[in-house]
Amino acid sequence: MITIGSTRTKTRVINVATKFPGFIFTGYKNSKVISTVLTSHEDFQYMRNIYWTIQAEDRAKAAKIEEYNNTIPLNSTYGVPKLGLLIRLEDNVDKRTRQKLFNYIQVLVDGKFTLTINVADMIEVLNDLLVYIDWIFIIISVIAIFISFFFTVVAFTSNIKENILEFGVLRATGLNKKQMNLTYTFEALSLIIAAGILGTSVGIVIALLTSIQFHFYTELPLEFIFPTTVFLVTFGASLFTAVFGPKIAVDQVKNKQIANIIKALD
Repeated sequence: MITIGSTRTKTRVINVATKFPGFIFTGYKNSKVISTVLTSHEDFQYMRNIYWTIQAEDRAKAAKIEEYNNTIPLNSTYGVPKLGLLIRLEDNVDKRTRQKLFNYIQVLVDGKFTLTINVADMIEVLNDLLVYIDWIFIIISVIAIFISFFFTVVAFTSNIKENILEFGVLRATGLNKKQMNLTYTFEALSLIIAAGILGTSVGIVIALLTSIQFHFYTELPLEFIFPTTVFLVTFGASLFTAVFGPKIAVDQVKNKQIANIIKALD
């Protein structure tokens, strides 16, 4: 039942929508008295004419109705003014044709109180912006890994110097220089891989929880997009650091005599 003032019109509900382009709908229960209803031009004109016929019995209201009718643009279909116009094009329409159509529409309807939006171009601009953001993340990741490379070298060099006796004992038990390199490389790789798996898992869980909370209120569709490029660059640079960082640290002491290493002599 649609109520306009004191006039009631019995209607048949075809669909209860939660999403519709250009209109605000929600899947949650609405506590408002007035709700958004979509109907055909013919039905709207029919209900409006009935309501105006009743209201026109009052002279003051009849004058307002007449004043409003004068504001309706000429040749409006069904005598109903339009709030907006949505145009959907085929997917295979090229950008040039789409831009020409947008220019024609803008010339015809653009005015002081109108706004023409090319959604396809906006999406393209946003996609380009996302590409630039990805590049910024990659550059930041490379800088961070570059700094962590030297930190890894310093950390392993300090670790080897503090545990020089352990290094000498391992050499004395029969481990050659290549095996010593592999020992510290495997240690670094295990730390990097474990940190990468744990950090990625925690990041995905936190991102999903945050996105779910955001989409819970906005009712937007949830789409999981993994930053594959940023992840591969960061993880690959981390593995490079884990392989070559310990090697540089071990090379500083591996060529020393075993006796000198055990005595911690320079």
